[in-house]
Amino acid sequence: MAPLRDLKLMMQSHYPLIAIETSEEARLERILVEVATSLRVSFFVWSVTTGLKRHGSLNSVYDSRAPLKALNNAAAMSGEGLFLFKDLHRYFDKPEIVRKLQDLAPSFKMDRRVIVLSAAELTLPAELRALAGVFTLDLPGADELKAIAQRVVADLSRQRPVRVWYRRTSTGSSNG
Repeated sequence: MAPLRDLKLMMQSHYPLIAIETSEEARLERILVEVATSLRVSFFVWSVTTGLKRHGSLNSVYDSRAPLKALNNAAAMSGEGLFLFKDLHRYFDKPEIVRKLQDLAPSFKMDRRVIVLSAAELTLPAELRALAGVFTLDLPGADELKAIAQRVVADLSRQRPVRVWYRRTSTGSSNG
């Protein structure tokens, strides 16, 4: 899967920030879970409605809904980590948010810690452009769609038997 490989490479390249344009938040989160798992780093997700929380946890980090407080909490955490901040771009008009990201960049670059900024459309302030790797999460390709279909069939098969029919292509060979 190319997005997984590319994002893993970007994290290993010590980008302190990765800006990702996508409207597929759930897919991005699944890919980042795989990246964090394969690199054996903690994965946290922030949104203004839930605050900062470890992926899979029901509880948020105390008092972390406000973006500056969430960034301060991420800064205070030790060890390697991947932090997904959903829609943080809405706060780029606040100088303290941009300044905090600039301040975090040197230490995050040194430790294998990354802040992933995601939104459907994302324009970085000039101060952050040199610090961030930019990534566009394209629609899934044929291999990824096939893997998704196989997961769906496997999940459905646990509930009741599922039969899959393959269609022949115009060349006469079967897909599958």
